[in-house]
Amino acid sequence: LFRQCRFDDARRECDASLASERAPTDAHVVRGLLLERAGDFAGADACFAHAADLDPDRFREPVRLSRREFDAQVRLAARKLPRQFRRHLERVPVIVQDVPALELLNGLGDEFDPELLGLFDGTPLPDTASSTDLRPNYIYLFQRNLERTARDREDLIEQISITLYHELGHYLGLDEDELDEMGLG
Repeated sequence: LFRQCRFDDARRECDASLASERAPTDAHVVRGLLLERAGDFAGADACFAHAADLDPDRFREPVRLSRREFDAQVRLAARKLPRQFRRHLERVPVIVQDVPALELLNGLGDEFDPELLGLFDGTPLPDTASSTDLRPNYIYLFQRNLERTARDREDLIEQISITLYHELGHYLGLDEDELDEMGLG
């Protein structure tokens, strides 16, 4: 239900599951995800920590950076790009959000995923000459989703770079298979 963006239904099912004596550890994670979407980051982190305590082989606490530190890592990743790619990135604003906004997810049609790490939204560069539907281009990075996937700080920094480069690749017209071949999957 959560992955289908049916958040109210997911909340009801999660609450029912957590009310039982044998609540699965996954329910604590889902509650954390729901709290995160509601902006209760302390409550979300408490749920993730509880899940990590209950089953450390499957779950770990997210790696957290302040927004300032996260933004600095995004800028550092951009500076590491070869000049020809950096030039293209300068044309596309990079927006950092905690998690994808519901409006943004709804605009993705069947491809939505509330746990997206990043997203290119706009018209890919190769399509600009022939497209009549030119929209503004944006690259989104979703900080809390990225932080939840990382094993440690170094892994998070690497994932920020990979996600930024992946979304820039979409702007440049690369598809998922091409990005996978480049190690940006």
